[in-house]
Amino acid sequence: MSEEKSPEITIHCTYDKMVAVDELKPNPKNPYQHPSKQIKLLGEIIKGTGWRKAIVVSNLSGFIVSGHGRLEAALLLGMTEVPVDYQDYASEAEEHADLVADNKLPELSEIDDDMMADVLKGMKDFDHDISMTALNPLDLNRYLSEEKEGPSVSVPPKEKNIIIKVSVHPAIWLSKREEITNVFNNLKATYDAGFKIKE
Repeated sequence: MSEEKSPEITIHCTYDKMVAVDELKPNPKNPYQHPSKQIKLLGEIIKGTGWRKAIVVSNLSGFIVSGHGRLEAALLLGMTEVPVDYQDYASEAEEHADLVADNKLPELSEIDDDMMADVLKGMKDFDHDISMTALNPLDLNRYLSEEKEGPSVSVPPKEKNIIIKVSVHPAIWLSKREEITNVFNNLKATYDAGFKIKE
């Protein structure tokens, strides 16, 4: 089952059946909460690259085990049906262990910076939208910058007249200008310092 659309989202993953979104039941004991910013970004990725992973539902409880965020993104996109994979669990404890591990295991991975830079530069060479990676603008800039990382600068609270120069890759500046500006505004509020952005 692949290359189906619901309604304008291409479904790339395998699944047991398409299920109406209002029939799915989030697990009331799910400890992982998804902020609106994350759901919006996930929705943009699904809209841009298609649906890549089915929502997992337990045959034991009928609750979602994996895919709470994807369900919220589907609702945001106005989808009426989503791909679902039904799985068996021997107990509620096993079901909850899978729910937690599904969220926790990706957090334990380590990034090889050089390999990440090669992947992103390859995407850029093919003119692919690198915002679909979900990396924040400053990380994207760090990986795409041709300059080697320089010494870090520590800004003491309330200190003034300190100049910090930050070079931002043009492609990142054009696509993420507002987010980068917000980062500097937060620094300004934290250190009571004046920041000026020169384009």
